Amino acid sequence: MIDSAHSADTLVIANRGEIASRYVKAALKTGVKAIVLLYESGDNSPVDTYSTKPLKTLFNILKSQPVLNEIGDVPEIHSNDTFTELFIQNKGIVIRCREISSFLNEKEIAVICEEEKSQKDVSTVGVAMGYGFLSEVGSFSGLLDKKGIFFLGPDEHVLNEFGGKDKAKARARKLDVPVVPGSEGIVKNFEEARDAFDMIQNGDSNVVVLVKGVDTGGGRAIEPAQTKEEFVLAYNNAVKDSLEIAGNDHVMIEKKILNPKHIEVQVVRDRHGHVFCLGTRDCTIQNAKHQKVIEIAPA
Repeated sequence: MIDSAHSADTLVIANRGEIASRYVKAALKTGVKAIVLLYESGDNSPVDTYSTKPLKTLFNILKSQPVLNEIGDVPEIHSNDTFTELFIQNKGIVIRCREISSFLNEKEIAVICEEEKSQKDVSTVGVAMGYGFLSEVGSFSGLLDKKGIFFLGPDEHVLNEFGGKDKAKARARKLDVPVVPGSEGIVKNFEEARDAFDMIQNGDSNVVVLVKGVDTGGGRAIEPAQTKEEFVLAYNNAVKDSLEIAGNDHVMIEKKILNPKHIEVQVVRDRHGHVFCLGTRDCTIQNAKHQKVIEIAPA
């Protein structure tokens, strides 16, 4: 186990867009070296609206950061086959870009972390996943822990308990917390999925049913169906997306709540047992792909 009394002095950022930008900004403010991982693949570019070329991406991440403007020094640029780096010697600021094949490649990210940890004057490396990708994968958190790398998030045990929708619902049931009607967990095959569909509708064709990937996020692998014909297509599409995103065909069946109010409560716990409630946010306004468009806080 990593000594939680120490904080990371190098932060590996394994995400893109606004998430990556905020982590870079936090690293600049706290004097932590930031390693930005870049996934060069069209729509999956690390900064969605900018070029995926490492150097240009790096500057686009940084150009809106007031911290750099306050520094005033002209940064040096170091580049080789492995990374592109922005370096301000007088301030000790280092922000490095490294390319990866995928934000879902656990071993590749872990290898990069080990390489960074082996650098001179680096004692502790932390990994910031933000949300999505590997942020809720217990095996990834466990892999990093075994290598002495600090995962900014829940440990392997917690993620294994709550990382999947099926396990989170099972825990809620044990605590007598109301859950949305649906299958008891992952459906084993189409026949079991169809039985869950019939159980949820219970003869009422107005009821809409969802097929949901258990280990997916970001609104992916969620398919609605109201008829048996639609359900066949919804099941196949959800399984296909789940295989692509999560690497498995695990799906569950739920009743769709029509016109819901989507309220989230933000709770944070650190490794010292301190628990903080950061309030609520209303995420009801979403697009057709179940992705949040506007968040209102407090709800």
